[in-house]
Amino acid sequence: MSLKIFLFKKTDLPPWTWIDLLKLARQFECKISFQKGKLMVDAKKLLGVISLSRASGKRIEINIEGKDEKEALNALKNYTKKIRT
Repeated sequence: MSLKIFLFKKTDLPPWTWIDLLKLARQFECKISFQKGKLMVDAKKLLGVISLSRASGKRIEINIEGKDEKEALNALKNYTKKIRT
């Protein structure tokens, strides 16, 4: 499953938002990755999420694969809606 979102028009996400996404991803057993441009990282690894937060671009793709992927997709979709408003 994949979720493509446009985050912000003018600014990047603040660092704590990336940490919140990491914490949310860690709640699920499925494999979750974030992709921004050509950079793809494991959403459950702090170093990867930090490096992604520094990458340029406003679009992010969230790839989810595994047992509880539907629940993870819904949770991440709800969180990203909240941060974009």
